[in-house]
Amino acid sequence: PKNPIVRSLRGMYWMRQDRGDQALAEYLLAAEYDPENPAWRISIGEAYTLRGDLQAALASYLRATEMAPTDVTVWRALAAFSAQYNMQLEDVGLPAAQTAIELSGEDPLALDILGWILALLERYDEARDTLEHALSLDPQLPQAHLHLGIVALQTDDWAAAKDHFQQARDLDPDGLVG
Repeated sequence: PKNPIVRSLRGMYWMRQDRGDQALAEYLLAAEYDPENPAWRISIGEAYTLRGDLQAALASYLRATEMAPTDVTVWRALAAFSAQYNMQLEDVGLPAAQTAIELSGEDPLALDILGWILALLERYDEARDTLEHALSLDPQLPQAHLHLGIVALQTDDWAAAKDHFQQARDLDPDGLVG
């Protein structure tokens, strides 16, 4: 009963059942039994998100970055959360994405998230450059094609939007992006 891995697996089960309260309880126990692991804080944030408590989720993601200030995955998770829920893009999401890039160097996932946030902030030229750089590193990254398609739509480049949307669909036909 005190094994954090078992608790996290139970939390994952409840997340898949859309039962945020039960998932949160399991992840909180995992964090109690393994307090130094920032992954539990990210999972707690996901459970809060499922419950609809975005402020508590944000606090949990921020706590993860405090626990692991040099871990690119927690910074990417915070930036992606900020972008996904359009929460504090300028104050939290953008700096988190920039920190992820500083820590990772040429990580196409971090570049994609930065480009996504720049697009949400309507900084389309910067977003396009960043997303194109991500795709130069990983041309098979479907979410970068999706985000670049959105930028193309916002800048009235219909042909490029169509091309990037089709590529996103083709690269991830059965996934969320596709």
